[in-house]
Amino acid sequence: MQLIAESGATTTTWICFHPETSQLIQRWESKGLNPVSQDAQTIQKYLTTALEDGQDPHLINQLAFYGAGCTPPYDYKMHTLLQNYFPNAEIIVESDLKAAAIACCNTDAGLVGILGTGSNLCYYDGTDLHQRTPALGYILGDEGSGSYLGKALLRHYLYQQLPQEIHDDLQRSYHLSKSDILDQVYRMPNPKQFLAEFAPFLHRNQQNPHISQLISDCFQAYISNHLTKFEDQKQIPVHFVGSIAFHFKSILTKVIENNGFKMGNVYQAAIDGLIAGKIKDSV
Repeated sequence: MQLIAESGATTTTWICFHPETSQLIQRWESKGLNPVSQDAQTIQKYLTTALEDGQDPHLINQLAFYGAGCTPPYDYKMHTLLQNYFPNAEIIVESDLKAAAIACCNTDAGLVGILGTGSNLCYYDGTDLHQRTPALGYILGDEGSGSYLGKALLRHYLYQQLPQEIHDDLQRSYHLSKSDILDQVYRMPNPKQFLAEFAPFLHRNQQNPHISQLISDCFQAYISNHLTKFEDQKQIPVHFVGSIAFHFKSILTKVIENNGFKMGNVYQAAIDGLIAGKIKDSV
């Protein structure tokens, strides 16, 4: 059997294909796997619960794994751990950005961004990725991401800058005090995920002018810091993968076009584009 896996900060999505017909057999999810933020023991533990009941890792003969953090030297670590669990499989390990590029562009050139829990951007020439700015993570970077949006919302909340009805709605929905927020951000193990969990609240209130502007400002920070480094590529579309790009597509499109770029494909998950390409290639 053949597996394709796409892993982000929170979730790994697995797809199982028939090796001869490329027919989609099954799709399921497990915990996210990241060789940068997780040690080998944690990844091994998560792998043992990754497959569905009744599935035998020894029966997998091909695995393409695309994951956050899967760039040198961490891709070797992930490859080793996957090979230990899938001993009979031929395995390739690539970054989540490569998955996004293949999903959105196939073999065409394009600008490809990730806007999910975190963020990233590259130029894809149809074969290789070219980055002009680094991915700095949620503390120093991740502009436009779910964690960045959550951070902006909480900052406005704690500084008493939100409209009263939005402030009260946030308070009712999450029952968070200042000390609760600071504990989650500075003392608990997954502050990035905590910050990103406020994205549904922003989505629910995106018609509010203050919230709409807050979201636009976060996307503008992403464009100013990353996309403007590709001013020479404005003739090609900008494609996106990720839940934030997908659910806030209308606001993102407006900000992209206001900066003189063209909006391209948007997938909630790269795996959707990878499936479409896999099925298309088999026809």
